Amino acid sequence: MTATTRLFQPDDAKAFYDLNVAWITQHFPLEDKDRKVLEHPQSEIIDKGGRIVIAEKDGAVVGTAALIQMDGDRVELAKMCVDARHRGAGIGKAILSHVDKEAADMGAKTIWLESNSVLDAALRLYERAGYRQLTEDDFSPSPYSRCNTQMEKQL
Repeated sequence: MTATTRLFQPDDAKAFYDLNVAWITQHFPLEDKDRKVLEHPQSEIIDKGGRIVIAEKDGAVVGTAALIQMDGDRVELAKMCVDARHRGAGIGKAILSHVDKEAADMGAKTIWLESNSVLDAALRLYERAGYRQLTEDDFSPSPYSRCNTQMEKQL
């Protein structure tokens, strides 16, 4: 069975936290901004006009992505991850497809994200989905010390 995607429900909060902490700490230290968003997805994302997409397989949450409302007609793609046991199965692609629909529904014209250059597979996934890397001259300030790459996609 392939994964299905849907919007976040309150019961997803623990899985959202656990999956994201697992992937972040696999490569980087967890930062204060991470903790704030991951511990309070309802107030930090959804109540501020954002959305969270959940990928589910066999009744278990196996992936997440958040859309955070930014200025004007831009949204940020954040907290995207897929459970390590399910990577390579097209779940990231399915999440990004759902993200595009949600972003358009939110009125976004641009989806912006930040990442790190060591995350080759993630960057390739984003590029295949239509994101382009920004030059350092076009970078927005980041609250995360780990982020050295920024990308965006026009809808």
